[in-house]
Amino acid sequence: MAKIILVPNLVGRHGPAKTFRPPLGLISLATVLRDDGCDVEIFDLDRLEPTSTQEMVCQAIMAREPEIVGFSTMCSTYLTSLKLAQGCKSLDPAVKIILGGPQATITAEATLALFPFVDVIARGECEQNITTIMRALATGGPLAAIPGLHYRAGATIVSTPALPPISDLDEIPLPDYGLCPNLTAHQRLPIEVGRGCPFQCTFCCTNDFWGRKYRLRSSDRQIALFRQLQSEHGFREFVFEHDNFTVSKAKVIELCRAIRQAELNINWRCDSRIDTLDAELIQEMAAAGCTGIYMGIETGSPRIQKLIKKNLDLSHAVETVRQVLAAGINITASFILGFPQETLEDLLQTIDLMLRLKFAGPRFVNIFLFMLAPTPLTELYAEYASSLRFDGNLSVIAHTRLTDADRELVRQHPEIFAAYHYFDTPHLSRDFLLRTHYFLDHVLLSPDTLRMLWEDRELRFPMRFLEQLSRLEAPTLDSYHSDEHFLKVRDFISAVLRESGYGDHPVHGVLRREVSVARMLRSSLGRDVAIAPARSMGSG
Repeated sequence: MAKIILVPNLVGRHGPAKTFRPPLGLISLATVLRDDGCDVEIFDLDRLEPTSTQEMVCQAIMAREPEIVGFSTMCSTYLTSLKLAQGCKSLDPAVKIILGGPQATITAEATLALFPFVDVIARGECEQNITTIMRALATGGPLAAIPGLHYRAGATIVSTPALPPISDLDEIPLPDYGLCPNLTAHQRLPIEVGRGCPFQCTFCCTNDFWGRKYRLRSSDRQIALFRQLQSEHGFREFVFEHDNFTVSKAKVIELCRAIRQAELNINWRCDSRIDTLDAELIQEMAAAGCTGIYMGIETGSPRIQKLIKKNLDLSHAVETVRQVLAAGINITASFILGFPQETLEDLLQTIDLMLRLKFAGPRFVNIFLFMLAPTPLTELYAEYASSLRFDGNLSVIAHTRLTDADRELVRQHPEIFAAYHYFDTPHLSRDFLLRTHYFLDHVLLSPDTLRMLWEDRELRFPMRFLEQLSRLEAPTLDSYHSDEHFLKVRDFISAVLRESGYGDHPVHGVLRREVSVARMLRSSLGRDVAIAPARSMGSG
């Protein structure tokens, strides 16, 4: 059997060689391939020097003498993965290049049409057919009878029928995390507890990859995996990977009780929606070791909730958050700016809900704020593709620093690189939205200042500051999280208050204290403080 190298997704705008977390999809596929007798290796990007160029990464991959190189793909790193694939092909034209994962799946036709160095794209869940695919590539066998593929036959791009989602996840072997290089570098281990989201948000492509059928591994299989990871690798902290873990209350309670009965003594985090949580479920999750929940709220506007088919009943949001916090579980809530239909009133409703959630309980809720990143094959993309624009100001999920040639490539091909673009927003200018994002993203990191600004109604937060945003020059989205910008936003707040007649307001003292803390951190660390928390993908 041919030597197979699987390459994880890459992150980092300034260097290509760094993995974000253990590559769950590749671990699962490598386990299947290994169990079927294949010679497979997940490439260890973290062993390379941080200064490694893309050429050096390609050379390191090809030094393993693979006959097949597979790349896991996501929208945030797709351009880098493609450039590495091209580099590997140039070093050995005989090597077979196969792409998989969400981004390659939703852009398969366009990717093969534009990039001749890509041989095959495997769409969707591949555990059922990955060995068949690899054996066909290794031997030059026919691909036409293998479902779930896009491939090139001469000048023709061929698409085979889709594979249905795997209905019983227990049919997949338990992933062997020993196949993952540098596993001990990760303190909190992600594990895939299930797949599939039954909701239909117009901006999300989850359904195109995992399908809309909600699935969980059985409690017995999950407990077995926990025990294995504890005994073999010493892990007790986990992230439950599932777009909407709490869709089935009964199944989640069953797993929580199994965890308690097994006396695993673990803690874990998950993704959820406010409308799939209630008091009983929250208590069961807390008792089983849940310490954090990520909730995709996206907008505080009931009108936009309906338009994007998120359809959350926001009237219950604050009370649900309070119940979660009271149970000892931390919360991160995500919001999005830049929906094509968004008006100033919608924006103000979003900011209001963000603040009501942040200060809903005895502990601050962590707020993530994103600019909308368009995604091909979504309902929103289909409706507004003609309004796509490109200005080089990248979404936070586009983890690639663009060269001049890259910029031209992504500008010309939004059907592949939509995440680098934005939708036109006729009711709110792009400039205003970028400045709003910059301002809010930084002031959210100063909870004491923010709370004082918000609770004193005379200060007219946030409108007083939004009216003055033309004075606050926002840098590009991919570069502004540093101590320099943390201080810049605070100077802006102070100046606007003084000029509005609030020069002696107590908030100035809070501002000075928070600036002092930031400077102390910078001094003690000997570098700029990375104030902003790490971003993660939202839930549906």
